[in-house]
Amino acid sequence: MLGILLQHYSGTQKVSDSGVAIPSIFMHLMQKAKVYSPPRYLAYLDSARGIAAMMVLLGHFVAWKFGDRLVVKASMFLFNAHDAVSFFFVLSGMVLSYQYLVLDKKLDLRKYFVNRFFRLFPAFFITVLLNALYWQRSHFTLPAIVNDILLGGQGFWKESLLLRSAAKYYVPGWTLVVELSASFLIPFMIVIARSNRQLLWWLLFALLAGVRLINGFLIHFILGVTISAYYFQLCSEEFTTSRWYRLRYPILLLAIGLFSIRRIQDISPFGPDFYAWGGYFQIDLFFYTGIASFVFLAFLIRSRKAQQVLMLPLLRFLGKISYGIYLMHWLVVCIIFDYWDYFSKFFPSQKTAFLGMCIICVFVSILLAYIIHHTVELPFIKMGKRFTEKMKPGISV
Repeated sequence: MLGILLQHYSGTQKVSDSGVAIPSIFMHLMQKAKVYSPPRYLAYLDSARGIAAMMVLLGHFVAWKFGDRLVVKASMFLFNAHDAVSFFFVLSGMVLSYQYLVLDKKLDLRKYFVNRFFRLFPAFFITVLLNALYWQRSHFTLPAIVNDILLGGQGFWKESLLLRSAAKYYVPGWTLVVELSASFLIPFMIVIARSNRQLLWWLLFALLAGVRLINGFLIHFILGVTISAYYFQLCSEEFTTSRWYRLRYPILLLAIGLFSIRRIQDISPFGPDFYAWGGYFQIDLFFYTGIASFVFLAFLIRSRKAQQVLMLPLLRFLGKISYGIYLMHWLVVCIIFDYWDYFSKFFPSQKTAFLGMCIICVFVSILLAYIIHHTVELPFIKMGKRFTEKMKPGISV
């Protein structure tokens, strides 16, 4: 391939501003590089993650006590807590592979895993510890704390160390187990994409055919890596002439429908045949919302207007503390509804209590997220970077 390019472009030479003769092939590549230079950091994706975290927060609050009501089921189209998880996973696949597939950085496996550990584990450990202490409140004695927490009598260490999906104290913690497990496989997806990005589609097909490595959620991470692999194509001017671009709005509407499929079936069940076919192909509802999340991210990459909206200061703020929101909201929601009868006495009606406690839940969750972001997340992220800077180079891609 290189020989063909050299033969095609080596016929003429051009002179640079400094008077140095440059072969036409390199001038051609330089001109193409000037067409689009990818940003080092896609800040608007932080805001998208923040919106998803708020969906989880509000979805858990709204559905906790009143989930059987029709108006609540309808509101879950906006506060889709379950399927925001799909978006998190696809987004993680893209973000983790972006700097290696788009920015073409060298991937040092040891440093990658160490940084990933420092990013996920410390704040998660604090979260599980706080939830464990809360659930031990009825027998908050020293022997109980020693047995149930320090000695792991109730599975504390198994859950807090992200060893297995044993979410007892912090129930949404199973998603972090998937996140960490998939993180170990992302480098292999990057290798596959660098070798031939079309192999990613074969890997997706293999998973759909039944070769499940972690579970169905691995598909979400592959979809995210696929977006990074095709990032330049999505951003190119040539893409605007493609059929996919011309059909972008119908595809987006279809994606919105797929992302809401769980909410649709809550209101109007699909019937046993739908699940029978899905079971035959090992497809669950998360698969459809993963495809929808893939479309959403591809749309965001192309839409400058959507990116401008996501760059609003409030959304940027929520994006920066999104991990903390996801971790901290569960304890706040649990406390509110465990003591709902007590808190509701301070409001004139159940409706005002619901609205007032929802506002309090959002405010307290954001406050705790801000605190844990600055006292735990950022210090440990910096610690991880300092640690990896001192490490000797390991296996690199």
